[in-house]
Amino acid sequence: MNLKRLSGRIPADHRNVLAPRPTQPQQHKKPLATRRAPVSSRNQVAEAYASLYLPSPTSSQNDLFKKLSTIPGGLQLSSHVINKTASRIQAHWEGVQSGVSPQSARTVQLSSYISTILTRTSLAPVVSSALSTEFPSFSCVALVLSLIYVDRLKKMHPSAKGEAGCGLRLFLVSYMIASKYIQAHISSLSKSAQGSCDGSSPAIPLSSLISPNEHWARLSSIFSTPELTRMELEFLSFLQFDLFVSYEDFKYFWSMYMEINQTVPEESPSPVLEHFYGSEECMSDDASVPDM
Repeated sequence: MNLKRLSGRIPADHRNVLAPRPTQPQQHKKPLATRRAPVSSRNQVAEAYASLYLPSPTSSQNDLFKKLSTIPGGLQLSSHVINKTASRIQAHWEGVQSGVSPQSARTVQLSSYISTILTRTSLAPVVSSALSTEFPSFSCVALVLSLIYVDRLKKMHPSAKGEAGCGLRLFLVSYMIASKYIQAHISSLSKSAQGSCDGSSPAIPLSSLISPNEHWARLSSIFSTPELTRMELEFLSFLQFDLFVSYEDFKYFWSMYMEINQTVPEESPSPVLEHFYGSEECMSDDASVPDM
């Protein structure tokens, strides 16, 4: 299945995710029970869809997450960090000048929504208890990745502009994608480490590694599951389905936004994490930690 086809044609004005769809007259629909695809088809779609979040076997992306897992938990995302995040998104996409007071009505609204989503995801089971233990800085790392994706989107489509209020959609979908990307990588590493190094462990359903969009739709309190799925696929399409983040990019955005007394780890994971990621014998030569 060509997943790019699911997002449809990319319009020249780049307004799919950046502007709400026109309201369509409500049409009579068949009962949901008669329109549902067979379970086998839905499972195939779920697996193909989830595979977007996993890199190729030769990718070095796992090295970044191994390093970031050593960042301790308890890091606080201050209101200043949240306001700065909102201001940057609006400056890029809503035409709000970066010099505008952070107390402007639109920035306050976006900052409040960002704070709400971060709070809800920290309280809801977006991340499994095991993953929270092994990756205590999940929320901070996911926020940085979401900012990287929003910034990358702007660089790839510099002339694109959104309408007022599009910052809500951009933040939510970018944060959801970043969270899923981390979930899929860390969870797959954990499950693979529990199996044997020779690859004889049973296949892991990729769709079981990430939170479903139904869950994110409930957290958003604004968008339905179909709307959120459409926005997600369009966002991924705009990024050309490239979610890879280099250590250098992450470190740059971390230092720019976090503004906390915590540096990005330079060293390899400590031995106590080997049970989570697997021993060095299980790692291929391509998975070595790059020189910094």
